[in-house]
Amino acid sequence: EPSVSNWDRSRLKMESLSPAGNEVLVKVQGIDDKSPGAFTEVPETVKPSSQETTPKIVEAGESDPELDHLFSTRKPKNAIAGFGSGIKNIGKGIFMGVGAAVVAPVYGAKTGGVKGAFTGLGSGLLGAVVLPVVGVATGIVQMGQGVVSTPEAIYEGVKGEKTWDKTKRKWFRYDLEEEAKTVLHESEEEFIKRVSKSNEDTVKAKKEGQKINNLPKKKVKELEYYEILGVDTNATPGQIKKAYYIQARKLHPDKNPNDPSANAKFQQVGTAYQVLSDPALREKYDRLGKEGVDDAPLMDSSAFYMIIFGSDKFDAYVGQLKLATMMMLGEENDMEEEDTYVESLMSGGSLHMRYIQGKREVTCAQSLAKLLDRFVNEVDQNDGKCDEFHRFATAEAKILASNDIGGTLLSVIGYVYVEQAKQYLGFKHSFGAGIGLVDLRRTGHTIANKFRVVKSSIKGYKQAKRDGLLKPESNSTEDKAETSGEDNEEEEKKKMEEKGMQSFLVMIDTIWNLGVLDVESTLRHVCQKVFMDNGVNVHTRLKRAEGLLVLGNVFREHGKTSKEGLDAFKDQMRTQMQFQSQE
Repeated sequence: EPSVSNWDRSRLKMESLSPAGNEVLVKVQGIDDKSPGAFTEVPETVKPSSQETTPKIVEAGESDPELDHLFSTRKPKNAIAGFGSGIKNIGKGIFMGVGAAVVAPVYGAKTGGVKGAFTGLGSGLLGAVVLPVVGVATGIVQMGQGVVSTPEAIYEGVKGEKTWDKTKRKWFRYDLEEEAKTVLHESEEEFIKRVSKSNEDTVKAKKEGQKINNLPKKKVKELEYYEILGVDTNATPGQIKKAYYIQARKLHPDKNPNDPSANAKFQQVGTAYQVLSDPALREKYDRLGKEGVDDAPLMDSSAFYMIIFGSDKFDAYVGQLKLATMMMLGEENDMEEEDTYVESLMSGGSLHMRYIQGKREVTCAQSLAKLLDRFVNEVDQNDGKCDEFHRFATAEAKILASNDIGGTLLSVIGYVYVEQAKQYLGFKHSFGAGIGLVDLRRTGHTIANKFRVVKSSIKGYKQAKRDGLLKPESNSTEDKAETSGEDNEEEEKKKMEEKGMQSFLVMIDTIWNLGVLDVESTLRHVCQKVFMDNGVNVHTRLKRAEGLLVLGNVFREHGKTSKEGLDAFKDQMRTQMQFQSQE
């Protein structure tokens, strides 16, 4: 199998979807809730004989292909989808027609003077006529296709044995266990061959994974922190991340209960990473050794680990967070440019990430299905009562919510569980769920989450840039600080400590918001797999949804709001960092 390395990078795309240009939707590759989930095509060797069992939707991390077309002409699921698609086409046509009439003459004048202006005017008028006509025509066609498709949609919806494939635009039968046979036993090389559109893509991915660091080794005053992480002095930021991932996971006290020195080793790894991952602190350490970074405000290693990797207690529910996976892959982040910085936080569509994410979703789906089947068996045997399951869920919630971050993450999980259960149950739960209000709220909630990620990322970048934390301090600045008076030295130290603390607090917001986006998207895919699993009958799938609703409500009841949990966590970090600076 190819080694775990950096693969072809996906990029963050911020697309204005509003004609007025004032409504921005962040489209994130790898974190897209518009797809029905990440379902995988089962190879011929494990396909059942029936032609209906062909579980193929969109791969993990792929966006809905409809977004890539100017006008949607693909088969809609039903009349509602057809009318929605048709109205969008008409709106696009009118908007682009007006835009062509206004922009073409101006552009022509700028590039070709008077002659260009007249040429642009002609092109603009043509566009103003043709584009709305095409938009209306395709819109009417979409509405008609939707009406024609409605009887089949009603039949399949009532029968409940097939799922709508948004990529191929047809109904298909999905089986969770059949997908697991493929995804969980597939090597990375086999995955790349399966999903790559051409051999060139595979070659490119392999080359990306074989990059070698040819930078010369630096001479530094002390090697201790580099040796703790097991990297050379010329290590790139990505290599340092990957080394921290490996060492932190290996030395975590929970994994070494019989080693009395495990906690001390774990704290050393956290300290080494926080110093070497910060350009300014790394430069000071390289030049002055540990003495140069003694006054740097650093987070407690356990808390730092928790905010990035989460807790092992949550593995069965959410799997490994994407941020932790990015560190495992050693992905490089260029902090010099704001847009690149945001991209690096949000990207997640590389082949390697998709391979890992696919396994993550299927594993979590299997775990959730097994858990919910306990509810199904209990209610079937006890005339609808679920007292034992409720007690189990309550006990589980108390364990997961044992700290501030755990309680906050528990609330996020509960929110998605309740949302997805209501959406699947539809009218069986409430009238609002039946007419699609849950889906509308989900869309608004997801857009708000994506906006918060971008906002906190940009805020963090600006904070670091303003405080001079993105670039190492020059020697001349250090010399001035050393020759200044004792009072000025102490004041400067306090200022730097405060700057460092503020940067850490902003970083916590960014990491948390990114984690929420990741967890919610992953869990929606997981829930859809559980509900669309035709390996069990319709009755079982409905009961699974009812069980998920119970579990979600219990989790929300024992969880904490994001503000409550994060504020408590930040206060804890602030106290620890202040105490450390006073020692």
